[in-house]
Amino acid sequence: MIADTTFLKDVASYVSSETSSQIPWGVMLMQGTTDAGAMLPTAGNVNRLIGICTYSAATQVNTEMGSVADAAGRIGILPGVQFGVSRRGRLWVQVEEAVTTASPVRIRNTVAGNGTGTFRTTSAGAGLSMLLTGCRYLDTAVANGICRVEFDMLLRNQFTAD
Repeated sequence: MIADTTFLKDVASYVSSETSSQIPWGVMLMQGTTDAGAMLPTAGNVNRLIGICTYSAATQVNTEMGSVADAAGRIGILPGVQFGVSRRGRLWVQVEEAVTTASPVRIRNTVAGNGTGTFRTTSAGAGLSMLLTGCRYLDTAVANGICRVEFDMLLRNQFTAD
């Protein structure tokens, strides 16, 4: 969910390139199988991160959004559906671990923990998470809490694999 409408932001339309997985709101995404495609991140695709799946109250249940969780327990955007991806701005996200404003921002690129694309602060292990150097947490939050993250995915050289 967009946290600050006064901050410079950039939201673009993408189509889910997932074949069976749903894309929850507030997770980091990577370039999909086409230029207009977006999908959950995978290991080794640091340079393909594009932004965060952005919440929209206009999303229709059972047509654009699932009403039953997928095999990994996610509910979100269905495969083949067009949706908004924030490429720059401040958004509310769920964090897998407790974070502070001084914590490094990482995302998980495996289905472990809270799932692919979720935010955390420590490394999940070699190849299992990515450090986002151009992002920062704006709040302190407990594990599985929510906080704001400020990010700019238009600068693609800000990411390193753990």
